[in-house]
Amino acid sequence: MPLKVNSVLRKISIGRGLCRQNWGRIEKSMTKLRIVLADDHPLVLMGLGDLLKQNIHLTLTATASSSTELVAALTKSLPDIVIVDYHMPDSQYGDGIKFIGYLLRQFEGLKVIVLTMLSNPMIVKALYK
Repeated sequence: MPLKVNSVLRKISIGRGLCRQNWGRIEKSMTKLRIVLADDHPLVLMGLGDLLKQNIHLTLTATASSSTELVAALTKSLPDIVIVDYHMPDSQYGDGIKFIGYLLRQFEGLKVIVLTMLSNPMIVKALYK
């Protein structure tokens, strides 16, 4: 979404004859998407975190290595998007469909992106519900 907005604003600014200095001011004032990232694998957490930090339209507000840490982070500050691993064992809230459902019920309006290596069509279908 931010990339489309960025491209539309760039076309509008060129059409109206805004100079580069004004465009920079407009670009800086655009709000960034706040993201929380949760995965029990440190390498995935670090790699995705670094990738997200490179995008000027995103702000990584917190990371969590368990569902318990994720719920604590969401309780402090609700982000625009949560990127969460499907399978995060050894935590208070569990994982999988049960945990995703808990997040959606507990934190109204939360947008969730689920990471998984599972290719079971039944699981993917259940996630869409």
